[in-house]
Amino acid sequence: MFSCEEDSIPTLELALQVKGGVSGFRGLVTRLQEYEGATWISEKFSPRPGAFGQGLDSTLPLVCEGVLIDRDLLPEYTPGEKRWRRPIDQYAFGGNDKKSRKRMQHAALRDLGYYVTGKTLDSPDADDARSALAHGLAYLARNGHKATYEMISEWNERNRE
Repeated sequence: MFSCEEDSIPTLELALQVKGGVSGFRGLVTRLQEYEGATWISEKFSPRPGAFGQGLDSTLPLVCEGVLIDRDLLPEYTPGEKRWRRPIDQYAFGGNDKKSRKRMQHAALRDLGYYVTGKTLDSPDADDARSALAHGLAYLARNGHKATYEMISEWNERNRE
C-alpha cells in the first residue's frame, strides 16, 4: 500500500504476501477496508486463449477479483470492455524480454526503496508483493501521477540496457 500526495513520490506504507488462497485474500480485504478513500489497484484476470491451461492457479486471480467487486472496490465488467493490457504494459522499468524486464523491475524496486523480501514479510517469498508494488507504481505513472512518472523516467534514463 502506498500513500502519496499529488506532488510527492509514493511512500510504501504496507506490503503483504497473501496466504490462504481466496479466504486469506477475503480476510485481507476485510482488514484493509478501514483505509477510507484508498484507491485499490488490482491486476485484472486476463483470459488469453491458448496461452496456458485454465487450471486453479490461472483462475484464482479471477475469483479474487470477484471478492473486490463484491465489496464495491472494483467496478463490475461491462459487455465489450477491453479486459486486458498487453503483458508488456505491466512493466515500467525497461528490458527487452520477460527475463530482462523482471531483472530491471527488481533492480528498480531495490534502488528506489520499494524492494521487499520473504523475510521482511514473514513469508516463504515475496514474489507477488514485489509484482504488486511494481504494477502499482506503473499504474500511478500511467494514470497521471507526475512525481511517480518522473521517478520512473529518471531511473530508466540512468539504467538503460
